[in-house]
This record gives sequence, structure tokens and C-alpha cells, in this order.
Amino acid sequence: MVYDFSSREREMGKVVLALTLNRKKMTERVVIARYDDARLRLEHNSGDVYYDETRPLGSLLIHFEGDAKREWNTHGMALRESYGKVFPFEAERWEMAAPVSKYLRRKYKSDEPSVMFAAIRTWEDYLNCYHMNHGADILTDRLNLLYRPFFLYADHRPWQEESAVALSRTIHDGESQVELWYPMKKWLFEVIVAVSSLLPVISYYLYKLEEWGFVFQECKVCGKYFAAKSRHFELCSDACRRVQAVEAKREFDERARARGDRLEQLDETAYNYWYTRLRKLRKGKNADSEKAAAIKSAFDAFRKEAVARKGAVKRGEMKLSEFSAWLALKNDEVDRLMVMGTAKLTGSEELSEAKRALLSLRNKSEKASGKLKTDTWQYRLTAGIVKASDVALSLIDGNAAAPFGRDTLDESFASLQDALRRAEAVIDKFAMGTSQHTLQKNRIAALKIALALIKEKRNNAK
Repeated sequence: MVYDFSSREREMGKVVLALTLNRKKMTERVVIARYDDARLRLEHNSGDVYYDETRPLGSLLIHFEGDAKREWNTHGMALRESYGKVFPFEAERWEMAAPVSKYLRRKYKSDEPSVMFAAIRTWEDYLNCYHMNHGADILTDRLNLLYRPFFLYADHRPWQEESAVALSRTIHDGESQVELWYPMKKWLFEVIVAVSSLLPVISYYLYKLEEWGFVFQECKVCGKYFAAKSRHFELCSDACRRVQAVEAKREFDERARARGDRLEQLDETAYNYWYTRLRKLRKGKNADSEKAAAIKSAFDAFRKEAVARKGAVKRGEMKLSEFSAWLALKNDEVDRLMVMGTAKLTGSEELSEAKRALLSLRNKSEKASGKLKTDTWQYRLTAGIVKASDVALSLIDGNAAAPFGRDTLDESFASLQDALRRAEAVIDKFAMGTSQHTLQKNRIAALKIALALIKEKRNNAK
């Protein structure tokens, strides 16, 4: 709902600003509406309101209006002077008020709740005080009370020490009216409601932040203020944290270059050398998932040893030249691995594990097939796994010259590929660390090695 600053008739109900703070989510919610509508919005999420937004905690104080030139007071005096234009000069009264209405409308569009509330209250008081005895004096008193925080916080923010004395004196004088609504039904937090001035709201806000131990910090990246749980928080958002990380990386590189320390540069170059080749196997035109899996194991082993050797260089236990020579040898190693077959890429320990898992699969399948009728699909499935396992086990044992025909290799590849699909489909049903999960994990690894060996044998078959 948009407030009408051209209205010349008073409406029922006071316009209030209701504020509620959520400590856990670190948010504030501000509602500007007429009294009854504000309660309806907070309790039932209904009612017509001029403003209802949930923002990061501290936003109201951080973006609070400042008015060092007292523009608000100047426009308020223009409204007071227009009271002198009474019948039959009513038209002149509205003509004098028109520039103020335009000013208030512009402020209202700022979408900042402290400004919106002041703009609405100004026009509401202007319409209401006109019908009172000594209305001009009452209007002046009300607007001075309303605008006072804008002048107080023109040069300093509400939480800064320079503002504390003025704030405490104003509240002590008891010039402001405020209400506190306690949690009930659908609203879970107490609500402070401003009627004539925002100073009590500011005082309440600062008290709650101090009670919770929160502080205002200035972001090291963007320079904006934000509410934080402690002084340890120096960045206001994820965007600033990303900027800080990039800057830290740049500074680190500069320091490394400045002190002539090539350790990190050598390590990063070697890492990228390996990773680029591994990525080609994964996503390049000649992608080979089996070979990529084998090289990934070698890559992990390389990184583990690289970290240990780099630590030795930092401790002075190894010379930088020795580390550089070792990295060069490792770079040659990955080049050799790129042109080697899958069988050669797989270590003896991995082959032994694969052999045990395949033997387990073969024996279970053979036992199951013995209980099935030979004309069922279940028998054909288990028998196919037994036959394919024998082929894979022969290749694992190094019988590369075994006379397997192309049809045998194709059938074995299809049977083990189906077994792999089934294992991958059921592994997530078991909790990690259980025997069932470990069984499926080992079986999947073994089937991948077996498929790679059969594929290589099939590709080399004439």
C-alpha cells in the first residue's frame, strides 16, 4: 500500500513503526502501518501496510537518516506557516504545502523505514493538528520531536559514543511515546512500537545488541558497517570474503616472488601439470574413464608425497633443488602413464584386491546358479558373471596371451558392466562403515578394473 501525500482528509488510526529483532537469524523486521493493521500483519500476516521488510540485523541503525542542514525542520516550518492561510484563503494553504508534499513523497520513495515513517508522520500530524487549538505550536513540537534523531545522527551513527549523551538525555526527559508488544500466538518476538519519535526505538535496539554481545564492525573490504557477533568478524558478506580471498592469494604470490621463494611456485606448477593431463582423460576428446581412474590414484599418491617433501624443504631437511628435481621426475612419470595401457597403470596391490573381490563375486554367482533352473534369466545372468569373472581373473593374473575371442570378450564386458550397474545402484542403501557397504565398494572397484582390462584386451584383439 502506498501512502497518499496529496490527501486532505484525516484517516482513523495512528501510523506506527513496529520493530522486532531475531537474534538467531540475525535479522530485523520493520512494519509501518496504522496501529490495528500493524498488529494484524504481525499476528496473522494480513492487514494493509506501507512497509514490511526483513533485513540483516542492524540495517535500521546503519542506514538511519542524517540531516545536518535541518531540511526536515525547514519543510516542517513551511507547513506551520500554511496554517495561517484559513478560509477564504484555503487554496493558498494547500499551495504552500505542495512543495513540502513533494519533498515528503520523494523521501518516502527512498524505501528506508526511518525516512518513510518520518514522511508519513509529518503529513499525518499536519492534517491532525490543523483542527486543534494552538495547532501550529503543537505541530511544531511534534515535528521537532520527530526530526531530532536526524540531526543528532547527521555526523555520527547511533551506536557511536558521540551520540550516546544526546540519546540518553532525550530519553531521560520522557519526551517520546513508545509501546512494547509481547510475544503471542504467531509472532515469536517482542515488538517495540514507535508512535511519535524513533529515539526510543534506537535506545531499545542498542540495548538488545549490547545484551546479546553484538557489535558494529566496519568491513575491511567494502568499508560498510554491519552487525557482528564479535570483533573477530571483519567481513560483512560472502562477496567480500571472496574478494578478500583473491586479494590474499595475490599478496601471497607477490611475497613469494619478492623473497625469491620458488617452493610454492614449483609445487603449483607440478600440480597443474598433473591435473591438466588428468582433466584431458576425464573431459577431453579422447576421454578414458578407466585410465583416468588409474591415473587419479597415482596423482593422489604424488600429492601426498609432494606435501611431505615440501614440508621437509620448509624445515631445512631437503634442498629446494632436490625438490625441484624430484618434481621433474614425477612430471616425466605422468607422461609415461598417459601412453601406458590400463593394466600397467594398476598397481599390484590394487590387482590383488580386485582379484579377491572378483573371486568372491564369482563363487557367490556360481553357488546361486546351481540352485536355479537352466532356462531362467536368473541362471543366464549368474552364469554369465561366472564366465566373465574367469576371463577377468585370467587377465589379472597376467595371461594377456590367453586365446579369448572377440565374442567372449564382448559377452564378458556386458555381464560385468551389468554387475557394476547393480552394485552402484545398491551401495547407497548401506551405511558407510558396514560390511555390506565395504563389500559393494570393493566390488565396484574390482569391476572397474576388470572392465578396463577386458576393454584393453578387446581393443588389441585382431
